[in-house]
Amino acid sequence: FYLRGVTRDLHADLDEAISVLDLADEGDYRAFLRIHACALLPLEDGLERGGVAGTFAPWRAHSRRSALMRDCAAAGIDLAFAELPAIAGASRQMGVLYVLEGSRLGGRLLEGRAKSQSGRNAFLRHGRGEPLWADFLSHLERLPTDAATQRDLAEGARLAFGIYGAAA
Repeated sequence: FYLRGVTRDLHADLDEAISVLDLADEGDYRAFLRIHACALLPLEDGLERGGVAGTFAPWRAHSRRSALMRDCAAAGIDLAFAELPAIAGASRQMGVLYVLEGSRLGGRLLEGRAKSQSGRNAFLRHGRGEPLWADFLSHLERLPTDAATQRDLAEGARLAFGIYGAAA
């Protein structure tokens, strides 16, 4: 609830920017994939360089990079994205993951709107049927609740929302 509260406006702005896209339209769907590529790919790369696999053991199951890259290739999208510094520290990483995992949940809602994009929607289907959100929450809830942890969680979530917002 803390992260939802401190990122409410950023989340609403991002939802508004993406909601204008008609995912049944090929051009809009390509734009949707490009937005995610410009945000998710550098965020996941920064998390990996920051050692996320050591702080969040199920990282490999949560990463959507490969699925997104396959969809972009199938849609003819050339991938070029800015590199971020390593995202280190469990709390900051969990803040970033809050946004990435929330994006996965949002993708479930959008999947039906992209049915016509078969062969290019592995990203939206990634992790379907797996308890990835619950898995993430169980790790998040084990973090301390002190002010420094909350500050780092918020910093990570704001970083991720900011990158997504710039991409959108």
